[in-house]
This record gives sequence, C-alpha cells and structure tokens, in this order.
Amino acid sequence: MKINSPKTALTFGTRIIVCNRDDLLKDIRSKFSSRGLKAIEEPMCDFRTSVTKLPHNIFLNKKNFNPKPKRFMPKKKYKLETDSYGYTGGIDICTGGIVVGKKKIGMFHIAPTLDSLDLLRGARGDVLGKSIDDFANKYGEIKKAIIVGGRKWYDYWGARGSESMNVNALIRKRFYDRGISTTILSDFKKAEMDLFYSRKKDRLEIGVLNSSSIPKISDVFGEIALKPNDELINMTHNSSLW
Repeated sequence: MKINSPKTALTFGTRIIVCNRDDLLKDIRSKFSSRGLKAIEEPMCDFRTSVTKLPHNIFLNKKNFNPKPKRFMPKKKYKLETDSYGYTGGIDICTGGIVVGKKKIGMFHIAPTLDSLDLLRGARGDVLGKSIDDFANKYGEIKKAIIVGGRKWYDYWGARGSESMNVNALIRKRFYDRGISTTILSDFKKAEMDLFYSRKKDRLEIGVLNSSSIPKISDVFGEIALKPNDELINMTHNSSLW
C-alpha cells in the first residue's frame, strides 16, 4: 500500500550554542570577508528606532565561494543557497536579541540608559513596539524572538547598571504583548558576549569572553526560559563550532 505524506518539513526550535568568544570570532572571520561581516553587524547603541533589516545575500570570502558547476554535471542549473545572518558584539549589561520573521531577520542591541527607558516606557511613544509592528507588516508574521542579556548584578556599572533588568523587562513586554513566541536567556553573569545568528540553520551562537570551560549554563545565565523545541548546548570545552 502506498502512503502519501504531506510535503512539509518538521519545524524545530532554535539551536542555541554557548561557546568561547575567541572561537566564535575565529569561525566568523574565516567565513566572511570584512565587507560581509560589516554588512551583518548591528553595533551597540543607546536605542534603535527600527529593527535592523539585515541583508539576504552576504559577501563570502572567495575561498568559500565557488558557484561554478562540476565538469561532470555540465547541463544542470545551480542555485546558490542564501542565508540571513545577524551579528552584534560587546554585550555586558545591555540586552540584545533576534527577531525571526518569515522572510527576514532583525537584530537589536539596546543599552540601559535613561534615554532607552524613556523610549521603552512610551514617554515619547512606543518606539520599539512600532518597529516590531513595522517589521511584521513589511516582512510577514514574526515567528519568534530571542532575547539575550540583562544583568542583576550592577555594582561595577553604578546607576546605569541598575537599569539593566528594567530595560530587559520592558523589551520582553513589547513581544509578550503581541503574543510573539519568545526565548529568554537573561541575568548574564560573565564579563561580555557576542551574538551570531543564522536564519537558515535557526542557530544562535553566544560567544562568551574568557570562557575556555564553563561547567554549567547556569554559570552564564541566571534565568533561562526556552520554548519546547529549543536546544541549549554548552560547547565552551570544544573549539569546533561548525
């Protein structure tokens, strides 16, 4: 008996890998030209008035980019696989994250300043909420968001650091209010981290500074709220990320 199955792929959650930042940067730089890396990078800023629209086509290093078909397949047509990437670095008491839409991804990196708090509280309008809605209207339904960062311990940063979790909570609220599935990795306990995301692989790599070996993920994040199909992996003891 022949069984006809629907031609739909299973959908899994995000694969989240915590790794050493030096290893992550080494892998990124081996795969992207400086121009390509600059094109996908979201810099640290006090506030973004729009969710960044990252490019779909990235300039790869020539050594990793060869569109010519093999000689023994001269008649076939070839389509280069494309991906959307996002990268941001230097997160300490900031909150960073990824917005995953049907066609595009966005990235944010928001510092805990009084200006950011005013904007997030709506004192000058719901700036982040508007940017999320604009992104959804332009690129289709937002499938999920991943929010990373925020720190409860703030003595070193003084008053500015004391607002870290308040900013983090207000960012979350913008996504929760819209019913967007949200993964949380918060209360960051280390010195600094970088984020690198691949839409095609639905993989987020979190490179942690000075982390040659971390026994437990709870040593990095005090609060973890994953979605049922998310996968969280500790690879600080292994330099092979790819």
